[in-house]
Amino acid sequence: MKWYNGEKKAFSIRRLRCARCKCLHNELPDILVPHKHYAAEIIENVVDDVSTPDDLSTENYPCERTMQRWKDWIRINKQQIDGYLKSIGSRVSASGYELLKSGDSLLQKLRDDGAGWLAIVNRIICNTGGRLLTRLPPGAAAPALSYCPGPS
Repeated sequence: MKWYNGEKKAFSIRRLRCARCKCLHNELPDILVPHKHYAAEIIENVVDDVSTPDDLSTENYPCERTMQRWKDWIRINKQQIDGYLKSIGSRVSASGYELLKSGDSLLQKLRDDGAGWLAIVNRIICNTGGRLLTRLPPGAAAPALSYCPGPS
């Protein structure tokens, strides 16, 4: 995992076999996001515009294009994330049906509550066996290619 100031941290990831489906699953800590190299906190700060390419404190961060890909990743998964959150919430909430009918974005409510929303979303989705899109769907506009001097 890549952390602040270019520091890299290594983790031992446990692999567990599900007694029900017999498949192997990786046990990721909240600090990691599936298929991403950077810490959840860094990705969250970029998506929330707390960290931008213009900040001096982000000079060891990924390139501007990677930051834009993270924003696009959340944007293209917004409806899916809201769907997961409402589905799980409806099962554990007394007013579950009302939650499903609500037009409110639970993702936006989490983001409005402050830091840590990406870890919460990952925990909920990954622990229920869900997955998010890792790239733009077919037919979506391809991103513009640009030079990326930072590590990829």
